Amino acid sequence: MTADLGRLIRFGVIGILVAAVYVVLYTAFFHVGLTPFISNSMAFTTAVCVQYFGQTLWTFQRQLWERKQILRFLSTIIIGMFYSTIIVSYVAQAADWRPWFAAGFVSVTLPILNYIAFRLWVYRAGSAHEVK
Repeated sequence: MTADLGRLIRFGVIGILVAAVYVVLYTAFFHVGLTPFISNSMAFTTAVCVQYFGQTLWTFQRQLWERKQILRFLSTIIIGMFYSTIIVSYVAQAADWRPWFAAGFVSVTLPILNYIAFRLWVYRAGSAHEVK
């Protein structure tokens, strides 16, 4: 197996884990009586932390506490939030997409865009110290 294929598989495993963490936490927080906004905020923040740790240490095998890397990671997450909002709020409306199709489109395209951003920008070779 090539290094790139292994990295891509690890990226997918972490992505599935992050999605599961988000769904479980959001549901649990909502179930105990927190508002949807608070439930989402807490679950999303936790999922992003799990994503950073997993993608940094396992997928891309970099050190955690690299300031520029953290800022690039958070920038990628914020851009992804804007991307998903634009797709479901504007593109889907203009194209008359059903909500499930818009969500599915984001669910497929956003991880692809994230992987490209992570590989070429956030964790690019030489951008941070690799874990040995």
